[in-house]
Amino acid sequence: MDKRGCKDDGNQFYFISFLIEEACRYDIKGKSYIGTLLKYYFMDLGLRNARINFRQMEVIHSMENVIFNELRMRGFGVDVGKLSVTEQGKDGRLTKKQLEVDFICNKGSKKYYI
Repeated sequence: MDKRGCKDDGNQFYFISFLIEEACRYDIKGKSYIGTLLKYYFMDLGLRNARINFRQMEVIHSMENVIFNELRMRGFGVDVGKLSVTEQGKDGRLTKKQLEVDFICNKGSKKYYI
């Protein structure tokens, strides 16, 4: 586990070679890191696309990856947020939902939620 409590999954080769970066999940209400469910971002989308033979060309995922890379280049520490909410449905039942904050950006003492 690293300093944030993220689990080491054994893919260190990809991280050492700067092909992939990981973002830990952060529980916004509990204000703590969740040790599982890391999210991975490719540093070079061209290499990613070549590796998977240009399958899964989804614009939304590519844009998320580009934004992650831009935030990292600007010096932000980037994590992914998780927020649990309880809502009352039309039938009066309470349901729990897991929402995701795409990016929690940390730089110095400032924190931004995107």
